[in-house]
Amino acid sequence: MRWAFNPIALAQVAVSGSEKGRPWPDSWAAVEELFRKAYKSDAHAVFYGSGGAPALIDLLDRVADLAPKAATLDALRKIPAVRELEDRLANPDWLARLLAFVVPVSDLGFTPPGAEPAVTEHPSIGSYEQIGALEVGDVSWRDPEQGSTADCYLIATMISLAWARPRTWRQHLAKAAELGKDKLHVAFNGDDIGEADPPAFDVPARVPLDADHNWIYAHSADHDETWPAMIERAFVMLRRNLPAGEPTVDDYRKIGETPGSVFPHQAARILLGGTPFAHRAGPAVMPFPFVVERCEDSLTTSPTMAWTWEKGDEHAAGIDWASTTLTPAHAYAVLGLMTDSGSNFVVLRNPYGHNPPVPPGGNWTEGSARNGGTPVQLNDRGVIAISEQTFNACFKGVDGVVLAAD
Repeated sequence: MRWAFNPIALAQVAVSGSEKGRPWPDSWAAVEELFRKAYKSDAHAVFYGSGGAPALIDLLDRVADLAPKAATLDALRKIPAVRELEDRLANPDWLARLLAFVVPVSDLGFTPPGAEPAVTEHPSIGSYEQIGALEVGDVSWRDPEQGSTADCYLIATMISLAWARPRTWRQHLAKAAELGKDKLHVAFNGDDIGEADPPAFDVPARVPLDADHNWIYAHSADHDETWPAMIERAFVMLRRNLPAGEPTVDDYRKIGETPGSVFPHQAARILLGGTPFAHRAGPAVMPFPFVVERCEDSLTTSPTMAWTWEKGDEHAAGIDWASTTLTPAHAYAVLGLMTDSGSNFVVLRNPYGHNPPVPPGGNWTEGSARNGGTPVQLNDRGVIAISEQTFNACFKGVDGVVLAAD
C-alpha cells in the first residue's frame, strides 16, 4: 500500500525557500497559517476537500498513481493532475520544490556533501549537510515528527518505542552512538521472527536539508535532537540496500510505497527486535479490544501503533473523515486509553506532529507516568483522543512488538 503523504511537510518545503529561516509549525494555528501561505487553502480543503475540489492529499495520491516512472519536470507538467496540483499552490514555481517528494523527477535531486549546487533551470531541492553530534540523553516520545516522505509507520513506531519503552530505546540509541558522535553504528533486526538480521553498518551524521538549512525529512519537535533524522536515514539505507553512500530523494520516497514500505509491527521489529503482533479488523472484528489487550493502568505496555483504512477500501465506505479529524492510510502511535463522560477513548499521537483539534480536549492525567509526572495535553503536538466508536470504524490494524523486560 501507499501510506498517506504529509501535506504539512510538503507545504513547509514549498514555502521555506521563499521565507528564509521559516520555522516548522509549532501549533495547529501555525499549520493553518502555513496551509494558507502554501496552498491558498484551509486545513479542511487540504485533508478532506472543499467546494467540489478534491482534498489536496488525495490529489497528491493521484499524481503519484499517474507518474510512476521518472520524467523531467517539464514533461510531468503536461499531466493534468500535476497541473491541477500546480494550480493549488500559491506560487506555481513552488512545484519544483515539492514534486520530487511525490513522484520521480529526473532533473531534480540533492546536492552531494561538500559540492556546490549545479547551475540549472530548476532550484536545488536540498543538499546533504552535517547535522552535529547525536544526543540521546533527552529522548522523548514528543520528539519525532514526520517529514516529506510517506513513512508514518516508521515515525509512529519511533514515538511508540520512546513512549512505551523509553529506557530500552535510549540505551539502544546510546549503544549505536558508542563509536563516535559523527556516526551511528546500526545493528537492525529481521522484520519477523526467524528472519536473518541484516549486517550492521555505519550511518554518517548527514541528512538532506533545504537551501536555508531547514529539515526536509524526519526531525525532532524541538529541532535540537537529531535521532529521528538519523534513524530514518538508517532505515532508508536498509530498505534500499545502501550499505554506503547518500540516499537519493527517490530512495527516501520509496520507503513510503510498496514494495519499499513495511507495516508498523515490522518497523518496530527491525528497530528493536522483540515478538511482533499484528491484529487486523474486519466486519465482525473490532480493533478497540486489541488496544485494551495491550494496556495496563490505561497505558500501553509495549510499543503499539494503529493505522487507518484506505479511503477507497469498501470497509471505509460511509466514513465522514472530516468529522473524525483522521487521515486515511495513516499510522498513529497508540499511547493508551481514557474515559470521558462515560465513553471510552483511545489516545493517539499523529506522527505529523499536529492534528486538527477534536473533543475531548484538556489533560490526560493517566499519561503523567510517561510524561515526567505532567499530564499529557490533548490537542497538542498531535496528541488526540478518539472515541471507541470512531476507532472501530476507521482503523484497520493494531500492530506492535512485545519486548523483554528492562
